[in-house]
Amino acid sequence: MLLKFEDALNKIEGWFMVIGIAAMGVIMTLEVFFRLFFFALTWSEELAKYIFVWVVFIGMCYGIGKGLHIRMELLEEKMPPVIKKLMLIVGDIILILLFIYLLGPSWEYFVSQCSQKAATIPIHMGYVAIVVPTSFVLCLIQIALDIVKQVKGEK
Repeated sequence: MLLKFEDALNKIEGWFMVIGIAAMGVIMTLEVFFRLFFFALTWSEELAKYIFVWVVFIGMCYGIGKGLHIRMELLEEKMPPVIKKLMLIVGDIILILLFIYLLGPSWEYFVSQCSQKAATIPIHMGYVAIVVPTSFVLCLIQIALDIVKQVKGEK
């Protein structure tokens, strides 16, 4: 059951990143085309920037879920399997505490941005800022799934 949930979460995050990067490419290509032949689009750079913010934060969750982030493995490789497993779990617990700590300020940031409007796009900045607490929750889920896999010995 957890494996299916983890796979679905990874697929959703992966597709979100693919679609976001493709959208940024299309938007910036349109900007170049319009700037060369017609007039500069006023909204394209800002929209691409906001999509980029979303892709980066969702990419962080995807990276945590897949174990793609860099870490110091030298000490870990020298330890016996039981100690290595314990080190990975302790590291995950530290990450959980970090993301829980950051969840409050990220929510305050989101609330403060809800009253702001984007410069060239008719949207509230809350739509951009909501990615921060959302990504932290997704990271917490990914880390919890990683701990379960470590405890079960699936990783």
